[in-house]
Amino acid sequence: MVKIVTTMTVRNPASRKHIEQFKEPKFFLIEETPELYEEVTLPVIKKKPKKHKKWIYDILEGKAEVDRVIFNDNDEKTGFVLIKDSDWLDDDKENLNLLAIARNDLKSIRELNGTHLPLLKNIKEAGSKAIKEKYGIPAENLRICFHYLPSSYHLHVHFAHFTADNTERVVDRIHLLARVINNIELMPDYYQKATLTIRHCKDKTYKPYQDYLKKKKAT
Repeated sequence: MVKIVTTMTVRNPASRKHIEQFKEPKFFLIEETPELYEEVTLPVIKKKPKKHKKWIYDILEGKAEVDRVIFNDNDEKTGFVLIKDSDWLDDDKENLNLLAIARNDLKSIRELNGTHLPLLKNIKEAGSKAIKEKYGIPAENLRICFHYLPSSYHLHVHFAHFTADNTERVVDRIHLLARVINNIELMPDYYQKATLTIRHCKDKTYKPYQDYLKKKKAT
């Protein structure tokens, strides 16, 4: 006899917002030129309330999640905090998921240039070393990357084990740290000049790009 276990989430009453959370997302891929970044993405970022990053500053200042911190470098320019991601619940090494949160107050890879190479190299080298010492996982078994667009607009790097099964969900957002370093070494202002593919999964976040491009085409 085969036993089938089903998990169900019930919410009553359910608002339209609750229903939207369980719908299959509709994705929109956009080629974000430097112009689109300046005219659409950046204004949206600037409108976000400061409180949306409070959890990040609390971690950097040692006010929150201290028990999840794996490594801490206090240097204002090249330092970072390496912390267990909140999604990593079971401490299974094959699902390892850590965040390196930069102390330098940068929004995303769009702001990176040649002056930030010491920061990026420190995150890569010191972060990998800390993980090897703590979990015995060598750097060659780690996926070290940025997400763009990021979930939070404060520069952070994802450290994940290669066997983690979430790659397909973020493959169009991944920018490997080693490649980012190489791009900047070749061209210090690479990320101010590059066209980057970005993804939105909500109509309302895609619409500003759609409106801007329609207006530009009309003129």
